[in-house]
Amino acid sequence: MPYPELVNFSQTLTVLCFDDNKLRSISEEALRQVPQLKLLRLSNNQLTHLPDSLFSLSALTLLDVSFNMLSSFSPKVSLLRQLRSLNIAEN
Repeated sequence: MPYPELVNFSQTLTVLCFDDNKLRSISEEALRQVPQLKLLRLSNNQLTHLPDSLFSLSALTLLDVSFNMLSSFSPKVSLLRQLRSLNIAEN
């Protein structure tokens, strides 16, 4: 018996938490699929860079990319006008 199809929540998803998953990258396309995202938690992974599509998430209010492997942080973060909390510690 096949698995039931997953409902596509991407247009209404507002919180996404991928802490502690050993992620090495996030695809440009993945973030384009969640335009209403308000909270994005990516701490304790192995990210070395952030995709440009992240900076088009106009509803984003919290971004946590702490405890990764980021060597620099894009000034494009200033495009996130709703951003109220940014954690980039321990990179």
